[in-house]
Amino acid sequence: MTRPYDRNLSRQRLPHQSAMAAFLGLCALAVPLTLQTLADRVGLNVRVVSVAQAESDLAPSSAESLPNLEYSAGSDIPGSDAIPKSDSSVPAGRASPLVIEPIAPPAGSVGNAVSEPGGAADVDVQTLGSAMQDMIRRNPVVAEVDGEEIRWKDVIESAGDLPEEYQSRLESVFPALLDRLIDLKLLANAAREKDLDDDKDLRRRVKSYEDILLRDAYMAQTVAPDIAEADVRARYFEVLRANAGMTERHLRHVVVESREEALAVVQSLNDGLDFSELAKSYSIGGSAADGGDLGFMRRDSLAPDFAAAAFDLTVGSYSSRPLRTEFGWHVIKVEAERKASLPVYEELAPKLRDELARERIGAVLKKLRADADLDLFPEN
Repeated sequence: MTRPYDRNLSRQRLPHQSAMAAFLGLCALAVPLTLQTLADRVGLNVRVVSVAQAESDLAPSSAESLPNLEYSAGSDIPGSDAIPKSDSSVPAGRASPLVIEPIAPPAGSVGNAVSEPGGAADVDVQTLGSAMQDMIRRNPVVAEVDGEEIRWKDVIESAGDLPEEYQSRLESVFPALLDRLIDLKLLANAAREKDLDDDKDLRRRVKSYEDILLRDAYMAQTVAPDIAEADVRARYFEVLRANAGMTERHLRHVVVESREEALAVVQSLNDGLDFSELAKSYSIGGSAADGGDLGFMRRDSLAPDFAAAAFDLTVGSYSSRPLRTEFGWHVIKVEAERKASLPVYEELAPKLRDELARERIGAVLKKLRADADLDLFPEN
């Protein structure tokens, strides 16, 4: 087995000796100077440093640490919590991960550089992102484990369980990701040597995970391509028509534990006490510190009983009869009313696309169930 970040193997392991491939393929090297030389050679305006150096250069409040990487078969597989987990992001004695920091391009440079106020960092991140995409297209071999190849794309895809903030800087955790994938292969091969892959229960669990992957692939091929942009826009205009003329109200409430306490609040309001001050003093709700302020709410965003009570009041009035819900007894006040504002298309489109996908999935499942030889035990 060879590891592509071993210093004496780096030259022979890099595919095609492409300058771009060399730069990104060597992200796992423990020699920042070598990686910096390659970055300079391909014209990427970045500075390569070790994690330790990068964190020493940052204020304590700004320093980032790498996430703990775990050996995990995925939450969809029962029993995956029995797989051993690593104690740190980079095992002792292995390559130290690198940080690639964007820097401003030289004065007068052209090409991808389109500066923005305050600096050129975004430009360089985009340049690095383009290089990452180039490596995904090339998909070179980055390691071999007992003759089995591990390719660039395998390592990148294994990062799916990382926190979102690390998804945009995978190059800095590439060495740890590769180590984790190598260890996974080693442990899996050791299990095969003990014929654990023939275990009946394990094969059932593998089959369950295979079903999940096949389901996702089938839906991606049959449902996702069927949702056109025109369909999403048509649904958006349906939403606009359905909500034309809808209003929203600025609400406050005081919620207390008993009806007697709620009636006491109503009496205090009748006596002229301020609603927000009463909420701060007596409400047990999460909005108490804000004077019971719930902000502007639409009728369809509220529980039916609460919505009926709030929208039956006139603006400026409060409820004289407390409303009981699972949270307690409420006294509600309407501060103001206005025409409801709807999200712009760009904000609502992802939700509408998901809604259309669920509808298409429902239609597909309805047909599959109708065509299937399906028996339920016991019969309902």
